[in-house]
Amino acid sequence: MAWHRGDGRFKTPDGEPDEVAAVAAVDSAYLATRAAFNVIDLEGVGPAKEARALVERVSALHWGDGQDPRWYDCKKAREEFLAAAAGYLKGMLDED
Repeated sequence: MAWHRGDGRFKTPDGEPDEVAAVAAVDSAYLATRAAFNVIDLEGVGPAKEARALVERVSALHWGDGQDPRWYDCKKAREEFLAAAAGYLKGMLDED
């Protein structure tokens, strides 16, 4: 829901951004998934630094007053983690 909000998909009937609906949708999605994502335990191997940064960004999607979902920061952290993880895994394959 946070990325839908960031893309401006929540609108009033007049076509204006609907922050009330956006916050309600984000809250509802968060409540539905909170138990599954409350604990993320990272080991200090591989791209641990990038993984921690991504987990912090995901958590930050629900901080503050709901006006700044920080979706683009989360997306950037995800891309950095994926690149680091791919490099780490490729390095493991090269060792064989």
